[in-house]
Amino acid sequence: PRNKWGIPEAPADDVKYQIAHSGDIDLLIVPGLGFDENGGRLGQGKGYYDRFIHSMREGQTQQDDGASLKPILLAVGLTPSFVQEGIPMMKHDFQMDMLVLPDAMFTMEKN
Repeated sequence: PRNKWGIPEAPADDVKYQIAHSGDIDLLIVPGLGFDENGGRLGQGKGYYDRFIHSMREGQTQQDDGASLKPILLAVGLTPSFVQEGIPMMKHDFQMDMLVLPDAMFTMEKN
């Protein structure tokens, strides 16, 4: 079937097209419009990545050694997309584990 933009997509309800399951993906490169040094990410507002991350982390628990849950969330952005003031985060938003900019890299501490 085609989506609203006419792009063919696998049927969401067909099990044979479900490639990844919780814990299968080790690293996810996450796009965004804006980022901050605390791992905050501003997306397009539709929640696609947040829902996908939730499905990939479903059933996982934080490890005692402080290791990140899979997938590790790596945000890649341009310097103008980095803001000092902070990105507002909602309950369903996921904090990035790392942020890579052309001239800087941030690794976020987990609580």
